[in-house]
Amino acid sequence: MTDKSFRREDERLLTGRGCYTADWNLPRQLYACFVRADRAHAKLLGIAAQAARARPGVQLVLTAADLEAAGFKSLPGGVAFDGIGGQKTKKPFWPALARSHIHYVGQPVVLIVAESALRAAAPDR
Repeated sequence: MTDKSFRREDERLLTGRGCYTADWNLPRQLYACFVRADRAHAKLLGIAAQAARARPGVQLVLTAADLEAAGFKSLPGGVAFDGIGGQKTKKPFWPALARSHIHYVGQPVVLIVAESALRAAAPDR
Protein backbone atom coordinates (compact mmCIF):
# COMPACT_ATOMS: atom_id res chain seq x y z
CA MET A 1 0.00 0.00 0.00
CA THR A 2 2.02 2.89 -1.22
CA ASP A 3 -0.94 5.01 -2.31
CA LYS A 4 -0.87 8.26 -0.31
CA SER A 5 -4.68 8.51 -0.32
CA PHE A 6 -4.80 6.10 2.63
CA ARG A 7 -4.59 7.31 6.18
CA ARG A 8 -1.51 6.34 8.17
CA GLU A 9 -3.37 3.70 10.21
CA ASP A 10 -5.22 2.07 7.30
CA GLU A 11 -2.58 -0.47 6.37
CA ARG A 12 -2.31 -2.06 9.81
CA LEU A 13 -6.08 -2.04 10.33
CA LEU A 14 -6.89 -3.50 6.93
CA THR A 15 -4.21 -6.19 7.08
CA GLY A 16 -5.22 -7.56 10.49
CA ARG A 17 -2.33 -6.11 12.47
CA GLY A 18 -4.43 -3.41 14.13
CA CYS A 19 -6.22 -3.42 17.45
CA TYR A 20 -9.84 -2.37 17.70
CA THR A 21 -11.75 -1.50 20.86
CA ALA A 22 -13.63 -4.81 20.58
CA ASP A 23 -10.28 -6.64 20.73
CA TRP A 24 -9.56 -5.47 24.28
CA ASN A 25 -10.48 -7.58 27.29
CA LEU A 26 -10.22 -5.92 30.68
CA PRO A 27 -10.73 -7.39 34.16
CA ARG A 28 -14.42 -7.42 35.17
CA GLN A 29 -15.36 -6.06 31.72
CA LEU A 30 -19.07 -5.80 30.95
CA TYR A 31 -20.81 -5.65 27.59
CA ALA A 32 -23.87 -3.62 26.63
CA CYS A 33 -26.40 -4.20 23.90
CA PHE A 34 -29.51 -2.26 22.90
CA VAL A 35 -32.56 -4.31 22.01
CA ARG A 36 -34.06 -2.42 19.10
CA ALA A 37 -37.55 -2.40 17.62
CA ASP A 38 -38.07 -4.64 14.63
CA ARG A 39 -41.12 -2.73 13.38
CA ALA A 40 -42.35 0.83 13.06
CA HIS A 41 -45.50 2.44 14.42
CA ALA A 42 -46.27 -0.23 17.00
CA LYS A 43 -47.66 -0.23 20.49
CA LEU A 44 -45.25 -1.52 23.14
CA LEU A 45 -47.34 -3.93 25.20
CA GLY A 46 -44.69 -4.99 27.70
CA ILE A 47 -41.09 -5.88 28.39
CA ALA A 48 -40.08 -9.05 30.24
CA ALA A 49 -37.35 -7.18 32.12
CA GLN A 50 -37.64 -9.30 35.29
CA ALA A 51 -37.04 -12.49 33.35
CA ALA A 52 -33.96 -10.99 31.68
CA ARG A 53 -32.64 -9.65 35.03
CA ALA A 54 -32.90 -13.14 36.52
CA ARG A 55 -30.61 -14.71 33.90
CA PRO A 56 -27.08 -15.59 35.01
CA GLY A 57 -24.48 -13.06 33.92
CA VAL A 58 -26.97 -10.24 33.31
CA GLN A 59 -25.98 -7.23 35.41
CA LEU A 60 -28.51 -4.61 34.32
CA VAL A 61 -31.69 -4.37 32.26
CA LEU A 62 -32.65 -0.76 31.70
CA THR A 63 -36.10 0.24 30.40
CA ALA A 64 -37.84 3.58 29.85
CA ALA A 65 -39.62 3.08 33.19
CA ASP A 66 -36.22 2.85 34.93
CA LEU A 67 -35.11 6.07 33.25
CA GLU A 68 -38.29 7.86 34.32
CA ALA A 69 -37.87 6.61 37.90
CA ALA A 70 -34.33 8.03 37.91
CA GLY A 71 -35.66 11.41 36.75
CA PHE A 72 -34.24 11.28 33.23
CA LYS A 73 -36.37 13.39 30.91
CA SER A 74 -35.22 13.56 27.29
CA LEU A 75 -32.10 13.21 25.17
CA PRO A 76 -30.46 16.48 24.21
CA GLY A 77 -30.60 17.35 20.59
CA GLY A 78 -31.80 19.71 17.97
CA VAL A 79 -30.43 23.05 16.96
CA ALA A 80 -31.52 26.12 18.90
CA PHE A 81 -32.44 28.89 16.50
CA ASP A 82 -35.10 31.55 16.32
CA GLY A 83 -38.15 30.81 14.25
CA ILE A 84 -40.44 33.12 12.32
CA GLY A 85 -40.77 36.49 14.00
CA GLY A 86 -38.04 35.60 16.52
CA GLN A 87 -40.11 33.00 18.34
CA LYS A 88 -38.16 30.20 19.99
CA THR A 89 -38.36 26.77 18.47
CA LYS A 90 -39.82 23.99 20.57
CA LYS A 91 -37.59 21.02 21.27
CA PRO A 92 -39.61 17.80 20.92
CA PHE A 93 -39.42 15.12 23.58
CA TRP A 94 -36.85 12.55 22.47
CA PRO A 95 -36.82 9.46 24.71
CA ALA A 96 -33.63 7.46 25.17
CA LEU A 97 -35.68 4.24 25.19
CA ALA A 98 -39.15 3.60 23.77
CA ARG A 99 -41.95 3.99 26.28
CA SER A 100 -45.45 3.06 25.15
CA HIS A 101 -45.07 3.31 21.38
CA ILE A 102 -42.44 2.34 18.85
CA HIS A 103 -41.95 5.10 16.30
CA TYR A 104 -39.36 3.66 13.91
CA VAL A 105 -37.52 0.44 13.07
CA GLY A 106 -34.34 0.30 15.13
CA GLN A 107 -35.63 2.48 17.97
CA PRO A 108 -33.88 1.45 21.22
CA VAL A 109 -36.29 -0.33 23.57
CA VAL A 110 -34.09 -1.89 26.27
CA LEU A 111 -30.43 -1.72 27.27
CA ILE A 112 -28.93 -4.98 28.58
CA VAL A 113 -25.55 -5.07 30.33
CA ALA A 114 -23.99 -8.49 30.92
CA GLU A 115 -20.73 -10.32 31.56
CA SER A 116 -20.42 -11.48 27.95
CA ALA A 117 -21.30 -9.94 24.61
CA LEU A 118 -23.43 -12.96 23.73
CA ARG A 119 -25.41 -12.76 26.97
CA ALA A 120 -25.96 -9.00 26.49
CA ALA A 121 -27.17 -9.54 22.94
CA ALA A 122 -29.36 -12.53 23.81
CA PRO A 123 -29.99 -12.80 27.57
CA ASP A 124 -32.16 -15.92 27.11
CA ARG A 125 -29.23 -18.00 25.77
